[in-house]
Amino acid sequence: MVVDGNRELYDRIVESGIVDADKVKGKVKVILNEKNLGLSESRNKGIKEAKGDVIAFFDDDAVADKNWIKELVRMYEEKEAVAAGGKILPEWVTKKPKFLPEEYYWLIGATHKGFPEGVTEVRNTFGSNLSFKADVPKALAGSEVRWG
Repeated sequence: MVVDGNRELYDRIVESGIVDADKVKGKVKVILNEKNLGLSESRNKGIKEAKGDVIAFFDDDAVADKNWIKELVRMYEEKEAVAAGGKILPEWVTKKPKFLPEEYYWLIGATHKGFPEGVTEVRNTFGSNLSFKADVPKALAGSEVRWG
């Protein structure tokens, strides 16, 4: 887990006892960027530090479904996936805006109408809910990926 330049958030995560900055608890390590480096550099830093078989991205402005990890694990174990992502639903502060049809939800980083339902191959998924086998970046000729 990479916290990008937010010491207060980093401290809250470590103090929660769920993960530990010095040793891995529950197979999650917390890394703090002392200054904000941005999405791409933070993700590439996380990839370099990762020791597991699968790397997962989940953004700090999202809330995971209670079965998120279980379903990701299932994709790798049962479907032998190389990468897996999932649906992202918007959570409106007041009510859904009338001017934004579901076909354009991709503009706000959410799953749009017309995106495949169920387990299937897709060309693009959303970076805020994305995982892949740890050896995938190596297959990209060792170059760092720009994440958007």
